[in-house]
Amino acid sequence: MNSINPAADTTLADARAWLGRGDTGWSASSVSLGHVGEKNRDVFERQSTACEERLPFGVRDRWRRLSRALMALAPATSRSVGSNAMLFFVPDGVYRRQVFALQARKDGTLVVCATDVLAEACQAGLLTAPQPGAGEAAANRYGVGPQEWLTIDPVTPRTPDPQSLYRDMTGWNRRAICITLPPSATRGEYDAAEVLCAMSATPWMRN
Repeated sequence: MNSINPAADTTLADARAWLGRGDTGWSASSVSLGHVGEKNRDVFERQSTACEERLPFGVRDRWRRLSRALMALAPATSRSVGSNAMLFFVPDGVYRRQVFALQARKDGTLVVCATDVLAEACQAGLLTAPQPGAGEAAANRYGVGPQEWLTIDPVTPRTPDPQSLYRDMTGWNRRAICITLPPSATRGEYDAAEVLCAMSATPWMRN
């Protein structure tokens, strides 16, 4: 069983608050972008819509919800990569730093990249870590509820052949995670992925 400590528990509560969690349900409209500058919001909407229109109909709402959540957490100017991915940034002095990425695969699978906060998420009870000896197939599967889990792959500066999607998130010895959400992913799995991303935003959201 995961241990819960007060600091991790507070981080989890803050993460849910930043996403505006309440009784509005899981929908794109429940994520507010009111605090995002008009120019950055317009750029984001154009890029996100262009990617969304290429997705299978059944996952478009999920793309919209996740992309809006990431933009709400990282409101600097976003950047599209090809026709199926977006990168999200926060200000870093006179520059900007990539903190999230979202990619759609042809089959409707979505991949979300964020800073590695797996230890904190397990301590807060958001995730259940894979059991020792679970086997290679389950080594990267983290429980989020009964019969629900997330496939999460850590990436580091030593990861072979790093993808452009997350390469800049592993500079200066930083660690990131890539969360894979297949078309069959449940609402609970999407919800946990979104909150995990919000937890990773703690360093700048609390400033």
